[in-house]
Amino acid sequence: MAKTMRLPGPGPRLSAGGNSVDADDRARAIRLLEDRKVPLLHIDIMDDAFMGRTVGSPALVAAFETSLLKDVHLLVQRPAELIDPCVAAGAGAITVHVEADDPMGALATIDRHNEDRGDGNRILKGVGVFPETPLSALDPYLGRVDLIVTLGVGLDLKPWDPFADAIGRVAAVAAKDADAIVMFDGGVKADNLEAVAASRCDAVVSGSAIFRSSDIEQALDRTLEVLAAASPSPR
Repeated sequence: MAKTMRLPGPGPRLSAGGNSVDADDRARAIRLLEDRKVPLLHIDIMDDAFMGRTVGSPALVAAFETSLLKDVHLLVQRPAELIDPCVAAGAGAITVHVEADDPMGALATIDRHNEDRGDGNRILKGVGVFPETPLSALDPYLGRVDLIVTLGVGLDLKPWDPFADAIGRVAAVAAKDADAIVMFDGGVKADNLEAVAASRCDAVVSGSAIFRSSDIEQALDRTLEVLAAASPSPR
């Protein structure tokens, strides 16, 4: 499978974390991202059964009016149940987890949606893996997904310790599937952004480090500068 979505430009691209955007500041945040040609808006949906908390929803996905591709990350026990409502909400990419129930079934539901879409309007299929999980768990998905998300936080949502080990998995994931877009998500802060960018991933998720900053524009511009300065993925 050739990479379905190219991410042009120097260095890894930003998938901006939409969950960190205040509801009354969405329009401004989207304007800032669109003005800077950020390609992706990352939205987490969690449930109590999988993550011990409830975060996000298809309604949150729909609430963002934007030309950015909505990059939806399902951290839920039964992801297949949320594929249809996320597609209806405008998801352009949907990632399910190898640790969840029946991720293959969820991906098959995305395939059924894609049967009615042209190649330029396909919903990207993604699979995510937590650092607790051996990378061999990805093997059944290799060559069958567009996106692989490797996490920098554990199932408890705390940054992985040592964080460098989580970053180091990027190269191993890329070696497993040279055609998939490799994204790093979780625990990305100003003090580790350069190390994450240097991992040669294709995309980096950052939300709170930008939108919870005292100066959102400055934090966004600094993030984009660091990513642009990193060596682009050689794949």
